[in-house]
Amino acid sequence: MKAVRIERYGNEEAVEFAEVERPQLGENQLLVKVRAAAVNPVDWKIRDGLGEMFGLKPPLILGCEVAGTVEAVGSRGPSRTDVGRFVAGDDVYGYLGAHSGGYAEYVAAPASEFVRKPKHIDFDTAASVPVAALTAWQGIFDNGELAGGQRILITGASGAVGSMAVQLAKNKGAYVIGTGSGRSILGVDLGKTVRRAVTEGLLLKGGGHAMAAGITVKHGALAEFRAYLESELAEAVAAARADQALLIDGA
Repeated sequence: MKAVRIERYGNEEAVEFAEVERPQLGENQLLVKVRAAAVNPVDWKIRDGLGEMFGLKPPLILGCEVAGTVEAVGSRGPSRTDVGRFVAGDDVYGYLGAHSGGYAEYVAAPASEFVRKPKHIDFDTAASVPVAALTAWQGIFDNGELAGGQRILITGASGAVGSMAVQLAKNKGAYVIGTGSGRSILGVDLGKTVRRAVTEGLLLKGGGHAMAAGITVKHGALAEFRAYLESELAEAVAAARADQALLIDGA
């Protein structure tokens, strides 16, 4: 099969197209024909040498989240994973972790790492979900233990992790306070839009959208921005502190 891999650690010149063997299907695994693979910052960090810290040795196929169609289902082994939930032809998406890399025509990974793709979501969108959603889930629930009715302040609420955190927190019944950039900070109970740019002034109020007042922050003007944000969100932040609200950085 065709794949994009690295033969050594290094810059972008270390990345190459290659013909490689199709991954072998193990117990409790799915063999998935890849329709879309997401590109993440961790991919180029691994390429640059971070992979050595994880004990990864080239040649390596990069990529940790994919969407595609089940080609084959492995035999059931001594695991709680119900590989029988899937059949060939199922459209799925999932997180590969340290298993076969996603920049390839096929991947093999435990069935527990995949879920069925909703019909109304395309493959490109589905492939972008696993890492951001899992990161948000771990921060909010595994570590933060967020419960319904609590308040949560999500900075970077319009980012990949932040937008997932907003949806997960709202689904849990939390009161969500969010800050974000651009016009895409959606779904929060109270929001402020923050746009960082190099401007002539330190803080320029104005713009924004229907839900949140917009400001522009000059690079290096974080002290002024903090004062502005605290004044604008004073009531919300005070309430959040009183409720011991969870803080999540979704940038």
